Amino acid sequence: MLTIKNVTKVFNMTGNKDDARKALDNLNLTVNDGEFVTIIGSNGSGKTTTLNIITGEKMPDSGKVLLSGMDITKLKVHQRAKYFGRVFQDPMIGTSAEMSCLENMELSFRRGKHRSMLKWGFSDNTVKLLFQKQLAEFDLGLENRLSQKVGVMSGGQRQALTLLMASTDCRIDTEKEFYTMHVNVETGALRVQAEREINELQNRIKEAKKVNKTAGTQANEINVSELEASLKKLKADYKGKIKEKAEVCKNEAIEFYRKAVEQYKTNSITR
Repeated sequence: MLTIKNVTKVFNMTGNKDDARKALDNLNLTVNDGEFVTIIGSNGSGKTTTLNIITGEKMPDSGKVLLSGMDITKLKVHQRAKYFGRVFQDPMIGTSAEMSCLENMELSFRRGKHRSMLKWGFSDNTVKLLFQKQLAEFDLGLENRLSQKVGVMSGGQRQALTLLMASTDCRIDTEKEFYTMHVNVETGALRVQAEREINELQNRIKEAKKVNKTAGTQANEINVSELEASLKKLKADYKGKIKEKAEVCKNEAIEFYRKAVEQYKTNSITR
């Protein structure tokens, strides 16, 4: 869980009150595990400043940033990097132009891992196959350009790579961790859709109850019980769909992982 507590950030502190620009004023925000949150606002409303405070690019003038109860307010950017993935508006920022597609992905894959100066820096062929599978889903041909320098790619291709790098789980060390990550990714869109439809129906129920309180006659009342029954059915339907999709994805991921391991073993023997 991510928590922002009473955060204030002021720019242009020159000593002149007229120069000061308060980007964040006692901001409070809580993002629970699994939540999908969108921050909307006009230019200069503090959206980017909020992200910069979270990732450590900027330090708040007051307030705290907590991650799962841990105070990370004073941690520097590189100290927080293992906790956050970020996609910038500029596709040139999120990747290293002079490194290959594979090298960029390796960097993100090792985010937060212990590094030894006397150890070969690249993963085995199993992880390479995972990268290829993930890149293929963008349908941009990136899975066939792993050795190509990122600097010669288009902005859209670089941004797609940046998105994947930001969401890469760097803890894929076992079959279980691999299929857990795969299931979470594959069912993510379905979960977002379910949450949106459930929230819409819950809001309709709230509005219906308000209308019924002020309704002049029983004929004008909205049948809340029918809406609540629909909500219950919607939740059950999505729960079943997500469970079914998760089981299919789990089996696909296990099969893919085992094949990748077998291929790596075969390649190791023939080398």
